[in-house]
Amino acid sequence: MELICHLMFPSFLLHIIIETHFPSCKIVDKPEWQNNNKTPTKADWVIANNIVTYESVRWAIESYLQVPVTFSPLFYNGPDHLIPWLAEIFKACLAYRYIPLTWREVKVVFLPKPG
Repeated sequence: MELICHLMFPSFLLHIIIETHFPSCKIVDKPEWQNNNKTPTKADWVIANNIVTYESVRWAIESYLQVPVTFSPLFYNGPDHLIPWLAEIFKACLAYRYIPLTWREVKVVFLPKPG
């Protein structure tokens, strides 16, 4: 019951998501991205901004919330707090042409359901 109560607070929700997907990450007050190897061109950012919008991220999260899964309550109180951060992360991934290693190491298991 205590865990369910904590999930109602956006700050706790963000902490759980960050620690799960980005262990030992540095928490910052605003989205920032530093890369000394390559600087994206203006065209890279234009493409990233055209592909990733707040609306597209919101649509993805809201469409996912319709699927009954065990961890979906984590997102119920978080989309408005998560969307700006996720959009900037996704844009930077496209502009820098980089996909984080943990996103590349995913195992998907499909569970067949009757009907």
